[in-house]
Amino acid sequence: MSRNDGESPAADALARIVTAATGTEFDELAGDTRLVGKRPDEDGASAPVSHAALVLEDASSVIGVVPRADADLARRLLTAVDAGTEARLVMTGRANEVATGVGALGLRAAVADRAVALFAHDGRSGDPSTQVGREAGGDAALALLLIDDRALIGLFDAAGLTAVLSTTDSSVCGWVVECFERYREASSPLFD
Repeated sequence: MSRNDGESPAADALARIVTAATGTEFDELAGDTRLVGKRPDEDGASAPVSHAALVLEDASSVIGVVPRADADLARRLLTAVDAGTEARLVMTGRANEVATGVGALGLRAAVADRAVALFAHDGRSGDPSTQVGREAGGDAALALLLIDDRALIGLFDAAGLTAVLSTTDSSVCGWVVECFERYREASSPLFD
């Protein structure tokens, strides 16, 4: 287990959120676990974005619920898809607004002929954006991904990805899969 958060309130908040959702304390998570947070004084490309990109690098499959769109991570995901990764993502919150609004044509072109299935979720029931926004205070959202056998949970604030937790712990991975299935069932395919 690695906690590479320096002095990151966002990483501490993410650890509390995952504990509340899974019932497992951060220090008790099994398997390979890493918590990475952006320090308040950090500018530019952050450690959480770099860690998320590293986890995506050699993935064969990705499923998840995405409430925000991060351009750098989206490019890296498409690069992984071009290398053989299959992705099934539920777009909710702001990501859904962009995917079904002004960004729809660009997104459709980006995923054309790629192994990517996108689903639109209206965000009215159980949206991580709403739940985490209340818990973390302010403009926060939670991304939940299962990348092969590793959960990657990302906490976004108004400035972008501010903390990530990656783990092979079965309770966290199970929670991510359950959330993905629930959101996918309440969503519709974005593009036919």
